[in-house]
Amino acid sequence: MPNPLQSGIDNLEALCRRWFEKREKKASLEKALHAFLLDLFIPRGALLRGEIESQGLVRVEGELRGVLLCPVLYVAEGAKVVAEVKSDFVYLAGSMRGIVRASYLYLPSSGDFQGDIFVRAFWAESGGKLKGKVVIEDHGKAQGSETQPGEAGPQAS
Repeated sequence: MPNPLQSGIDNLEALCRRWFEKREKKASLEKALHAFLLDLFIPRGALLRGEIESQGLVRVEGELRGVLLCPVLYVAEGAKVVAEVKSDFVYLAGSMRGIVRASYLYLPSSGDFQGDIFVRAFWAESGGKLKGKVVIEDHGKAQGSETQPGEAGPQAS
């Protein structure tokens, strides 16, 4: 029997590839994220600390501190995350510090990241803030880049 979580991740990955290649609109990517099974929700005003492992979408609107392992992470505008994250897809519209290991990371204009990113594909909108190191990993090969405050850094590979 097919695994619905893996099927959802595969569909999101295919959508990301099309989107990064400019064959898909941003709205369809956001729609796919909102349709993903929500496993954990941290509302505005809430603080969650610790080690978290989730089998679905984690949506942060409040504050998260610790270690997070999940297939999809959505950090809403105004949210704060200080964590080590391992995820297939990260949408970062809020503020984050730490280390991210992901297949795909999207940084919209409202996003602010400080730390290290290890990713297969990365996209930053104009206005998105990134300070740290980005390593684009492609089938075992890594290409690194360091950015200065206010620079968006590398984009989709």
